[in-house]
Amino acid sequence: IAADVTGEPECTLVDVSAMGFAVVATGKYELGANVTTALRYAGDIHTGTVCVQSQRDLGRGKIRYGLRYLDDESLAGGLKPGLQQVSLAVEREMLRRKSGNS
Repeated sequence: IAADVTGEPECTLVDVSAMGFAVVATGKYELGANVTTALRYAGDIHTGTVCVQSQRDLGRGKIRYGLRYLDDESLAGGLKPGLQQVSLAVEREMLRRKSGNS
């Protein structure tokens, strides 16, 4: 799973849900700003706009950003179905690992 944020490729995805995701990035994005994203998973690319909900400086030039899906479908693009697909896939993988069936 890879995420691009405003042209910053291959940001590390650290959390995902049906409503948004979190990445570790090096760019500077303001709280409340809308940024364009591309989420790549299983050969599909889901693009859209998200809002920067939170930020935490991790040191060494890296920042963890919490990004939330926009309710405005015209801005959000095809991101909503992508977030749902990735979120469910990650949840299934976690359940598989917990059950010991890797």
